[in-house]
Amino acid sequence: MWRARIPQHIDEQLSRYARSLLDRHGGAESITRAETDLHRTVRDEGDETREHDSDQYFQQRVTPWPRRPWRSPHGSGSIARRWRTYRMDLKDLRYAIAVADEGSFTRAAARLNLAQQALSKQIGDLERELQVRLFDRMPRGTRLTPAGAAFVEAARATLAQSQRAMAYARTTSRRESQVLRVGLTPSSVLAGDAATSFSFFRRREPLVGIEVTESAPLALIDAVRDGTIDLAILCSPPDDSGEMAGECIAERPLGAVLPAMHPLAETDVVHLRDLVDLPLITYGRDADPVGYDALVQALARRGLKPRLADVRAGGPPGLIGPLIAEGEAWALATADYSWPLYERTPGLVFRDFADSPIFEQRWILWLHDTPSHLVRQFTEMWKTLHGQWSHRDLSYTI
Repeated sequence: MWRARIPQHIDEQLSRYARSLLDRHGGAESITRAETDLHRTVRDEGDETREHDSDQYFQQRVTPWPRRPWRSPHGSGSIARRWRTYRMDLKDLRYAIAVADEGSFTRAAARLNLAQQALSKQIGDLERELQVRLFDRMPRGTRLTPAGAAFVEAARATLAQSQRAMAYARTTSRRESQVLRVGLTPSSVLAGDAATSFSFFRRREPLVGIEVTESAPLALIDAVRDGTIDLAILCSPPDDSGEMAGECIAERPLGAVLPAMHPLAETDVVHLRDLVDLPLITYGRDADPVGYDALVQALARRGLKPRLADVRAGGPPGLIGPLIAEGEAWALATADYSWPLYERTPGLVFRDFADSPIFEQRWILWLHDTPSHLVRQFTEMWKTLHGQWSHRDLSYTI
């Protein structure tokens, strides 16, 4: 019955919070005290609105937040305006990192597959929540402010930690379910060893399932980082980030696959410097930056700055072989693994290098902090089955 004594114009302005105060008072408290609490609530909300309105940062540098009246579910009137709250999440960290890396909203939006206007709005909302300016908007591109540089550095660490958290959860789940997920590059050279290893491992661990994923090296590394796979078998060592660990499981010396009609095919061994005019067919840097850079550096130390062919391909030999046989290029191969696949193509020869050897390596990589016992068992079994070549100075390997 006490509600009947509340004036109608006050009831139309009740917020949920204010009405809860009245409900809590019930009939036990006086109507005077209930009305006092109500007016204090409305006054505090008005003070908050005036405080934001007087903030010079938002007036001068950032478009004010849109303020929309909130309507009471108990009436048609509007109460004091409320700020629309923005909540930062991991997506905003990725957006800020992309803008910092690209130096432009347009390029960052293309990288993120977003509209440029949508990305600009997200960054603006983030800056308003933080109440700091992260980027200076330049006539051409953007530039990090000191506060923005500190934020982006912390954002990178936060994203890395979130990936590790996901990886831990997925790895723990797989340990319970006894599944080993392996990533491979699409290579006919590697397929034979992998098939033998999987078969032998299943005989030793009949309760463990094996799931195999084929993808490019960079995609496999990302999959290891986020816990999608447990290990990846690649031709390059871990990078310098410290997130990945690994073990070299094999290394073999490389030689040259040449056109049989080429003058160098008449010699028993080949000096790398003599191949300067013949284009090299190899994979592109975007496929495996670590392996590609190591290969180019190893060739340069032996006097060859390779001239790259117009065709970028790392395999299979059945595709590359005919291109070499036409006399327009050469490729790298191992005598015992790759060359047997090349020699099925007529018009090719294999020659060892007269220079100090360049070794092709095979690595098993896993996440540094979460190696499971299945990863260790599989690595040791691979080395037992296929042999372990001694480690050599990395300056002589690719």
